[in-house]
Amino acid sequence: MNQINTNELLHIIKGINKAGNFLSEQLKKARQECSSWCTFKNHRHNNLTRLNCYIQNPDIKYLLDLVSRYGTIAKYLEDNNDFSEEIKRGIEILKDPEKNSSIEEFKKNLAQLEILIKWGEKEIFNKLSDFTCLECQRLDEAINCIQNSCFLASTVMAVSAIESRLHYLINKKYKNIYKKCDLNKATLGTLIKIFDKDEYRKPIYKKLKKIIPEIHKPLLDLCNEYRIISAHPQVPSLDHKVAESIINLAFLFLLDPKLRITERKFTKHDIVRHRKA
Repeated sequence: MNQINTNELLHIIKGINKAGNFLSEQLKKARQECSSWCTFKNHRHNNLTRLNCYIQNPDIKYLLDLVSRYGTIAKYLEDNNDFSEEIKRGIEILKDPEKNSSIEEFKKNLAQLEILIKWGEKEIFNKLSDFTCLECQRLDEAINCIQNSCFLASTVMAVSAIESRLHYLINKKYKNIYKKCDLNKATLGTLIKIFDKDEYRKPIYKKLKKIIPEIHKPLLDLCNEYRIISAHPQVPSLDHKVAESIINLAFLFLLDPKLRITERKFTKHDIVRHRKA
C-alpha cells in the first residue's frame, strides 16, 4: 500500500480528497491488495508462524495505525461518541490474528469497518474543511504529543490553534483596528484582555469585545491558564486528563458555527505548507 504519514492525518484529510472518502478508499484498496501480502500469500506457514506474520506484517500494522488515528480524530470531531467507539471495536477485531486466520475473514472484517467509516467520514471531512492548514497542523501535533505522553507540549499546541482562530476573527471583522493597534503581535493573554469589558476601555477596542460569544470567554481563560502553566517550568506538570480536556476545548471552540472561517481563501489547502510539515 502507498502509505501516508498518519501523524499528519487531520491535515491530510482536509486536503487530500475533496470527495471526503479518503479512509474508506484506503480500506477498499487494502481489500484489493491483501492477497499479495505474505500473511495470506504464503500457504506454507504453520499456525504459529502465520499468527506472528499477521502481527508483524507492515501493511497490517500501517492499516491499524491509520484507522486508530482516524478513530481518535473522530472522537474529537463527532458529536456522537458511538462512532469512534465502533471504530475501536473494529480495530480490536482486525488486531486479532485468530479472527483473521483466512483472507476471506480478513476481507469480511475490513469490509465491515469500511461500511462504518463511510457512514461518518463525509461529516468529518466537512468539519475539517472549515479549518485552516495551520490549525490542522497544530492539532495534529497536539494529538501526537498526547499520544506520546508529552502533555505540556500537547496543551501548548492545542491552545495555539485557538489563538490562530482569534487572530483571524479580529483581522477579518476589523482589519483597520487590527493593523492600527499592531494586534498581529498580540499574545493570547492580550487578546483575552481585549475581550474583557473591564480591560482596554478605549473606544477603539469597544467593537472587538463583541467578537467572542460570552459562553466562550471562560473557555479562553482556562485554556490560556493551562498554556501558561505548560510553558513555564516552575509549576507542576499536567496529566493526561488535563491535556485531553484542553484538546477537546480547542475543537469545541473551533467548531462553533459562530466562529467559523467564512473566506475560502483562508481554508484552502496549502500544498506547500503540507509538504513542509
